[in-house]
Amino acid sequence: MAAVEQARPRTAEHMAALEQSASSTETDAAPIPWFCCSDGNHWPLAERLVAQLGGEASPFAPSCRRVEDLGGLPGRAAGGLPVQDFKLRELERLCGAARCPFFVWSDVDVQPLGPLDALRAAAAAAVRDADLACQREFADAGLNVGFLVVRPSPRLAAFLRAWREEMAATKRLDQKVLNQIVLRGGAPVRIARLDATVWASSNAAPPPLGELLLHHANFTLDVERRPSSDPTPKLAQLDLVRGLRVRADAGDSDAVAEWDAWISRIRSDASLDRYRARHFPAADRDAWARLN
Repeated sequence: MAAVEQARPRTAEHMAALEQSASSTETDAAPIPWFCCSDGNHWPLAERLVAQLGGEASPFAPSCRRVEDLGGLPGRAAGGLPVQDFKLRELERLCGAARCPFFVWSDVDVQPLGPLDALRAAAAAAVRDADLACQREFADAGLNVGFLVVRPSPRLAAFLRAWREEMAATKRLDQKVLNQIVLRGGAPVRIARLDATVWASSNAAPPPLGELLLHHANFTLDVERRPSSDPTPKLAQLDLVRGLRVRADAGDSDAVAEWDAWISRIRSDASLDRYRARHFPAADRDAWARLN
């Protein structure tokens, strides 16, 4: 019941209060706002995430907005342009409203692993010298925008607007546009790649299971090829990884072996290879090496 209560849609007044809840100093122990948004189909993921982040002693203050229909396009990654336009508009709004040293924005298909204080510390470190921090799509290349650490400022708000406008003009997805901006050196803000312990499952070369601070189920091995509107494959992956982590932390060596075997399946997946070749071609390898 507590998870459902924490995950309910927020009123405008509650959102405004939360956006201003953190201290203006990074040394303050006030909870850091963690924002997400979900449509009705993916609400089970949102409830799951908020339940894992909640609690009086949590270093995060989660707030998940429910919008019954975000206008997602069937068969398009992350719901396509309508969903991603909504996301960037929300980020721009929060950048103007937030009164905190930084905040988190994430998709709902993520879960913390390990101590929440360690995840908060990693998030704070990522934006100490940056305006925006993103996950690593692959170990050696790419930004993933499913988990963002944001240091709000007028300059970053202006960049978010320019990012959204380029997305609309090119009809390319938000992540593709951001990666292109970074590669051409066109970002007027400082963008960092988070430590690999803040892990996206497209990165088939993760740190050891016991070191992970966060898991983003952005790549799933779904042999049934269900539509993106169906959260079942992501829920299954989140449960799998959490179960393996709990067992590994308890000293179960079989869990580590199962983890390694599962990662090997991701690493050998032909569709992931095709995705990488299309979006992160070998010609860009040197550029990413310099950015890393």
